[in-house]
Amino acid sequence: MLVLAWLGPLDKMSREYVDTGLQRAMVTFAAARTANGVISVLQSTTLSGVVVSASPGQALEPLNDVVEDFANLMLAACVSLGAQRLLISIGALHAVSIVLTIALLAWLVMSLRAGTPPAWLNRALLLLLFVRFAVPIAALGSETAFRLAMSGPYDQAQSQVELALQPPAAAQSALDPNAGLLERMREWLARKGADIKDNVAAIKSRMENGIRDMVTLMAIFIVQTAVLPLLFLWLSYRLFGASLRWPTILARRRE
Repeated sequence: MLVLAWLGPLDKMSREYVDTGLQRAMVTFAAARTANGVISVLQSTTLSGVVVSASPGQALEPLNDVVEDFANLMLAACVSLGAQRLLISIGALHAVSIVLTIALLAWLVMSLRAGTPPAWLNRALLLLLFVRFAVPIAALGSETAFRLAMSGPYDQAQSQVELALQPPAAAQSALDPNAGLLERMREWLARKGADIKDNVAAIKSRMENGIRDMVTLMAIFIVQTAVLPLLFLWLSYRLFGASLRWPTILARRRE
């Protein structure tokens, strides 16, 4: 424990893993906000300065609600990963390692001399171990699980969501490639003014097909940023607690 606390190999790996997950979450969050912007463009599309029929906008409202929930969840995932990054940095402070070293050596001396360390020292050391190692372990475990089981579904769902946000392929060559996605969408809709209702319906259909992929992304990030970290935090707590009980167990066996 002291070697891991002072050399910090878990800290470096967990920071890299959290940074990777945060970058991935930011990309997905950007896609979610873009989807929300695209729907807003469709809802407010005008033809010759007059708003096209209100019915297309009303039809897009349920879809917009789902996309807003998607964006809010992705923002929460980014915050969760950012909080993990901050907690890893706090746990890696030298002050934490110094206090942990003192408590661990005191616990070892009392275990060898008295057979069982006092309960208050067990609780203090458990807290210090949890502060120092629990979040890095949770970050490493969550990212490892993602790479083993969720990276494939994530890549597929992310690419499908981004594809659903693009103007039709036939129109891509005629649009300015240097413009942003929303600008290209506005340009495409403006050029198709005569058939605006049909085009809005076509894009709406494509985005509705992307809902399943959005739900997949939401499930992946819920598991990675909430379910798995909580699971690994609980396992760390149980593991540290069990490791501190062995002097008491040995003392009882001697009796």
